[in-house]
Amino acid sequence: MNIDQFRELISHYGLNPEEALKVIKDIYLAGELPREVCQGDIYSDKIFCNELYKVPRELLEVLKSLRVVNEHAIGTYGAYGRVWSDFKAKRISLEEADKLIKLSGRVWILTLTDIGKRIAIQYLDNLLENSRDLIINIINEYNSKLLGFLRYLSSDKVQYVKVNEYFEEKPLPIESDFHQWLAKLININGVLHTEIVRLMEDLTSLGLAIKTSTYTSRGIYVHQEYRTPFYVIKKITALIKTEYPGETINNLYKVYIVQMAVIDHNYMYKLKQLLRNSSFRAELQAFFDILYSKGATTRLNTLNINTDVTTPLFIVVDKSKFEEQLINTVEQILRSLVVK
Repeated sequence: MNIDQFRELISHYGLNPEEALKVIKDIYLAGELPREVCQGDIYSDKIFCNELYKVPRELLEVLKSLRVVNEHAIGTYGAYGRVWSDFKAKRISLEEADKLIKLSGRVWILTLTDIGKRIAIQYLDNLLENSRDLIINIINEYNSKLLGFLRYLSSDKVQYVKVNEYFEEKPLPIESDFHQWLAKLININGVLHTEIVRLMEDLTSLGLAIKTSTYTSRGIYVHQEYRTPFYVIKKITALIKTEYPGETINNLYKVYIVQMAVIDHNYMYKLKQLLRNSSFRAELQAFFDILYSKGATTRLNTLNINTDVTTPLFIVVDKSKFEEQLINTVEQILRSLVVK
């Protein structure tokens, strides 16, 4: 089914095809879109639901029947009755009941089928074409290296840009996949976060990104975040000349390998391979000299670089100083993506 056939079909059901297409587009932009969250009330033994994304019930039922949209629930209501009974029988306190209620809840999630995704992509392609000049004017305001960095993030494991509305200072992420590690830097680096939120706000105003609330599987609110698929990022960055930030990516990879080498011995071997490469060795040696001077690690053990001996290349002697230095280094590297 193509987009024109879909429009005609929805019209025959007496519904607004443009409204239906917007729903499909919004779900695609979010990946999965929470429609409703439900929680219990121990005072009345009732379940209260809050509609998060408004879609007419008749339209939703038609989209589900046409196998365009799926809807499923995560979480459970199972504890409400038991908590209420225990509370009334004074077997648990109000404080204990509140804690138990927070462990139970249900969130209704909207996702797209393959048919829905194809329709959404056709709709977005039309939107991108119709907004081409406006998009070019907007993205030209950003550092071309930042746009190139976002393009690079796309992988089988990273298919969406997801950025929290508000910045929360956190330690560096721990990920076995480099692309996933890079994607999470967006939310732990203040300078990068601010710039990408600004970009996502611009894309949201064009209908090319969406701001949505996130919840735990038990219906507990987490935060609001902006989302857009890398399909959109690739399309908009193809409209202008972007710069692949090779030096930035390489420098971040070195920090990533050093961080992971402390956690997983397989990365210690990868670090050894980098050190065997003359083009990387001098920079890594300089980095380890800084870590040593700050009292974060021992000196780099260069004796075993060209051997298969498993003795650690370095040892962390102060974890907090080590983490602080890694974060400071990442911040310095990422600044090059933001300065226009």
